[in-house]
Amino acid sequence: GAVLSDRQTQAIGLGELPDEATLRRALNHLPLSLRPVRLNRKDSLHWLIRLPDSFDGYLGGLSKGTRQSAQSFDVRIDILSEADDAAIRHYLTEGERISRMTYQWNVGQRLINDDATFDRFRKLAETGRLRCYLLSLDGKPCAFLRGTVEGRVYHYETPGFDPEYGSFSIGQIILLEAIRDLIENTGVEVFDFGTGGDASGYKSSFGTESIPRNSWMLVRRTRPQDLGRVQSQLV
Repeated sequence: GAVLSDRQTQAIGLGELPDEATLRRALNHLPLSLRPVRLNRKDSLHWLIRLPDSFDGYLGGLSKGTRQSAQSFDVRIDILSEADDAAIRHYLTEGERISRMTYQWNVGQRLINDDATFDRFRKLAETGRLRCYLLSLDGKPCAFLRGTVEGRVYHYETPGFDPEYGSFSIGQIILLEAIRDLIENTGVEVFDFGTGGDASGYKSSFGTESIPRNSWMLVRRTRPQDLGRVQSQLV
């Protein structure tokens, strides 16, 4: 209501909502002046991992091929969780180098070694919410995974790896090492892969539970515009 009191506002982006969410159900009871719009023809799957008591227990639920990808190499995993300026800067330096090699860099999902990111990481570490990982093979950092801890939930963010090592499944290795750490060294109970997923990608291989979701927005009925233009102006 507060947002729509500004007459310049044409739409409100609500992000991805599960069908059973309270906010999603509330869209069925809007005043006539507002129209809910479902943005995608097909639902996406929001994948989670309900972490068991032991890492072996988690591995036991994976396919044989997925398990083997994590057991083929001796690797080094550095965990970033403390407000250590040198460790944070090292992680960001290597992370940006790797991030620049990934396709995600060109679509805006970047890990950048700048002061704003450094300050964000330091504040997260000071409040016990930062937990990131850096994987090295033969002493060379070649993959990173980042995320935050909120209560009992680990929120996974976009990872990256050097494509030169793609055939070694290092993306899967660092993911499994992160899951091992969360099970053995933290009180995290749920690993949340975040938005975007389907029934055949790596999230489905490692996830234990999925929730169908779709993206929604609210549009004023009284001032209709082209949908694409409205989406570009989401609040």
